[in-house]
Amino acid sequence: MRTSLLHSSLEDEDEYFFNPELFMNKTLAPVTYRFPGLEQTVWASSASSTDHDQTGEIIWPISVFLAWFVVSQRERFRDHQAIELGAGCAGLPGLIASRFASDVLLTDGNDSVLETLKRNVAEMIEQEKIEEKRGQSSTSISRSGDSTALKGTTSSNGSRGSFKRVEASSLVWGDGKSAQAIVDDGWRPQILLGADIVCWIDFVIPLLQTVKFFFLHAREPLQAVLYLGFVNRANATERLLFTQANAMGMLVTRIPAESFLPLDKKDWPTELRDTTQKLELLAISLDRTVDGFDRTVCMDNSGMIGRATPC
Repeated sequence: MRTSLLHSSLEDEDEYFFNPELFMNKTLAPVTYRFPGLEQTVWASSASSTDHDQTGEIIWPISVFLAWFVVSQRERFRDHQAIELGAGCAGLPGLIASRFASDVLLTDGNDSVLETLKRNVAEMIEQEKIEEKRGQSSTSISRSGDSTALKGTTSSNGSRGSFKRVEASSLVWGDGKSAQAIVDDGWRPQILLGADIVCWIDFVIPLLQTVKFFFLHAREPLQAVLYLGFVNRANATERLLFTQANAMGMLVTRIPAESFLPLDKKDWPTELRDTTQKLELLAISLDRTVDGFDRTVCMDNSGMIGRATPC
């Protein structure tokens, strides 16, 4: 009985006195990443490791890896909406995609991370204003309500479109209301991006539910695709990703790095040359050969709300 009472007492104390911010390193610094023909500066944590679910405050090599794919395959993004899932504080692949896609939404489920992500989106837009004044870009900025968007025809960084939205928003995987709110706001993404968002096995199914939900709401569902920067940290998690994707009517294929990175590794960015991780790029899309590929997704897993982000 004493143990039970003590446990209950500790739970009460945790509820009222535990402050996660005591374990958070909120020191941010600007970091500039250079790609063929363009560069991107973002704010991120300068730490090499994190505590208390702050992995989203660090830009990992896989994000740079995926961003290189976006740059090299920019034509895939022309005239399409794109959403980055689990963008973290920087949303590097998503911000790069915003140079080429018609509209880009960067999402994350961690409030602390989302705060920095919104800062990076806002600062990129401010930089576009500066470039416009200098005559380096024909892109202009417009604000409609609470939304901030890029507006123009073409720019020196390759963006185009008569009206461009670049925004950051909260998204909880597996939560139908969270995903539906994004669709109701006019997002019909043809392309999804995700860098190192498959880490914990518990998050695989909610992630795939969310991915398929967006596929089915895309303007052309059978052409919708998730480009996933992937690091295999557990074979069981990788197996579940492939088997569950197939069970939900989706196909997973691998894209070789040689198709978008320089052939000579000495020309790779330092983050990719020095990493000991095996970086992979997966493409996930609907598989019309699987029965039920177009079946509506049932998302009632709101238990992901408030839980640690997957990576």
